[in-house]
Amino acid sequence: MNESFGSYFKTIAKKADLDISFHTLRHSHASFLVNMNENLKTISARLGHSGIGITADIYAHLSPDAQKEAAGKIGEVLAGKL
Repeated sequence: MNESFGSYFKTIAKKADLDISFHTLRHSHASFLVNMNENLKTISARLGHSGIGITADIYAHLSPDAQKEAAGKIGEVLAGKL
């Protein structure tokens, strides 16, 4: 078989009447993991990225309030609440 996996997946998806690429499925998988607060190192390894920096750069947009949340957590620690 000289067909790439992506092409093979597209053929199978089309037969199942699905309009989705393997890339979209892969991106969705990673996005769900990020939204479930899975460890970036784990996500990076699952995607085969060479480091978590790549994963963080691609998926950082999924956590737009991360800086505010981090500041709030530190505020709680400093206030003795944590």
